[in-house]
Amino acid sequence: MGGRGHFDWSTMSIPVENRKYKTLDVVDGIKIIEDFESGNGKTPVMSNTADTVYAVWSEAAGRIKHIFYYKNHILYYAIDLEGDNSHAHNVYVDSKTGEIGRKTHSKKNRIELDQKEWNIVNKLSGWTKKKN
Repeated sequence: MGGRGHFDWSTMSIPVENRKYKTLDVVDGIKIIEDFESGNGKTPVMSNTADTVYAVWSEAAGRIKHIFYYKNHILYYAIDLEGDNSHAHNVYVDSKTGEIGRKTHSKKNRIELDQKEWNIVNKLSGWTKKKN
């Protein structure tokens, strides 16, 4: 997991010197990561692992703030952990610029969580309470 723009398509990875996140733990195959430079839970838009899921710890917030899903190294789906108001958003790649970003927070892109997603949120929230 590197900072924005650090993914190297020729090697299909993020060079070690450009990696900005560290793994804190793994819960049911989901890596809990932290941005060791800022500690605020920034979004890693590219993953060193092709198809994976990360939960992002925010030291500033004192909790896991997001769960990010990646396909072919690219972020495509995000869950915002906001207690009973937790919800998901689709993420897109701009075909003109190649930039990756979250679609708007409009009702159209505020996706209610299904039971499987709530189960993951509840497990990760339990981990958060243990860390604090």
